Amino acid sequence: MSHNYPFIKDLLPHGSSMVLLDQIEKFDGDTIICIKNSSDDCLGSCEYLDSYWGIEMMAQACGLLLALKHLQTSNHDRKQSGRLVLCKNLFIKCHLLPRKTTLTVQAVLEMEGSIGLNLFDCSLCVGEDVYLRGNLSLLIT
Repeated sequence: MSHNYPFIKDLLPHGSSMVLLDQIEKFDGDTIICIKNSSDDCLGSCEYLDSYWGIEMMAQACGLLLALKHLQTSNHDRKQSGRLVLCKNLFIKCHLLPRKTTLTVQAVLEMEGSIGLNLFDCSLCVGEDVYLRGNLSLLIT
């Protein structure tokens, strides 16, 4: 079943050149799966990406999940601002992520805090191969 999600650039408080994810593949309330078609873009044309770009992609997936949840429960579409405040239990298979391939980024909301602090379990995969996994905390204001 195909879904028509809003444009990612309309959901994140980033300039369009810093939106790293290309599409939302699935959203079901507490889980989001996004796709990055890794190609020549704002990250340059190198053969590999440093893994810290993968952490940013995971953080953006978390922000998208919260933005879509917000749209479901709110009458307005004001972009909320979020900050990545903690990344722990980080597993890095390789410090270089492959380019010219499809990256799958998943974020699962583990805890939604009443003061705006939210905890996620995130992963970045190439096919079935996990390249990054960790717990991210975002503070939403």
